[in-house]
Amino acid sequence: MPQRARRARKGDGEINTYWRSLTDEQLLRVSFTTTDPEGLEGLVLDVPPDNGYPPIVELCYDFRGSKRSYIRCAHCGYPNHLAGYVIKVDERVRFLVGHDCGDKIYGADFAGLRSDYESARSHADDLRRWLGLQSEFAAFFDYLKRLQCCPEVRAFRDKRATFRKAHPRLFGGLSIASARYGGALHIDEKVRDFDAEVRAEERYERELADWNKLSPAEQKKRRREGRKPVAPQPPFYKNIPKVVMTIRAREFFSDATLPHETLSSILRAFENLSAEIDTATLRNAVWQNRNQNASNGMLGRSPLITTYREIFKQANTLLDQIEIQLSAIENFVSFFDPIILAAVAQWANTHPGISANVLVRGRGLVDGSDPTLAVSLPADFSPPDRKPLVSFRRAVNGLDTSL
Repeated sequence: MPQRARRARKGDGEINTYWRSLTDEQLLRVSFTTTDPEGLEGLVLDVPPDNGYPPIVELCYDFRGSKRSYIRCAHCGYPNHLAGYVIKVDERVRFLVGHDCGDKIYGADFAGLRSDYESARSHADDLRRWLGLQSEFAAFFDYLKRLQCCPEVRAFRDKRATFRKAHPRLFGGLSIASARYGGALHIDEKVRDFDAEVRAEERYERELADWNKLSPAEQKKRRREGRKPVAPQPPFYKNIPKVVMTIRAREFFSDATLPHETLSSILRAFENLSAEIDTATLRNAVWQNRNQNASNGMLGRSPLITTYREIFKQANTLLDQIEIQLSAIENFVSFFDPIILAAVAQWANTHPGISANVLVRGRGLVDGSDPTLAVSLPADFSPPDRKPLVSFRRAVNGLDTSL
């Protein structure tokens, strides 16, 4: 067991060093929380007298948001909290204090006690994430290498080129719809314009009233000139744009960088990151830095903890980019669903700006006047598997990878 740390006495400015004295291996074996604070061994109801043993924040508990009954606080003397800390003041003595009552017992020193605990817990979480990242990295890296050159990813490039060549006007129309209208496909729908009919009737009544005020000679003159009021002839109609469907494959109809090119860049970024993920490199740096801190009397955790988190951050950023590419490919594949293609074909064939003649054939579109002009996907074509990506992301973020 680590050497007994100094006592943090109220007002003496000393900081308890128990948590800082634990090795990484010891921290990984620690349970920082409890689901049964009232069932802990050696629990006393009141704050025990000072016996010289350095107090530590040993565990925390948090039942806020649950229907659990309140827990007794040693400071308050009655059940008053759902969240708080287990304070260990002896090898066999513990007591519970609410999350906002610790400073009332230990004053400003409680901030240090709590900070040590939180720092140790955070560092242990980082270590678990680090070990999880290392254990999953090799398999994920192999997956990424296969992904960026797999047929499903390359099909995005090939089918886009084929589509543009086989159906240029349709491709252009879908590109405009994707860029300007968020993928919404519009057609003009003819509807009765009741407002225009009312306005026309009101205008006719005004003109007729003015006509009746004219002299017979003026009426005769205007009649010869064709200026006599004419009653409106309803019904009136107007064309309004109607959204017939919204396509999700916006990237497929844009000039954005192709998924295989982006994934190739991400692969190179992970190659650069792999050197930092090497166990010996970072672990040795952390160890040397911690030894240097100890020799200089510095009690804080190694600043290289931020190196872990920087790698977590970089990895998550790259994983987000992979997610975007996989979503683009999934949307591209879903576009070739026969139901969606049927709606697109109907839109293209009735749109005056496109006036296409396309038919649906399986999972593709074919020019009705030239069957050689076609673009389609195989019947069994499916997007790449996301499971390795999900597993690695859960490892990077310290989640259970078995789910």
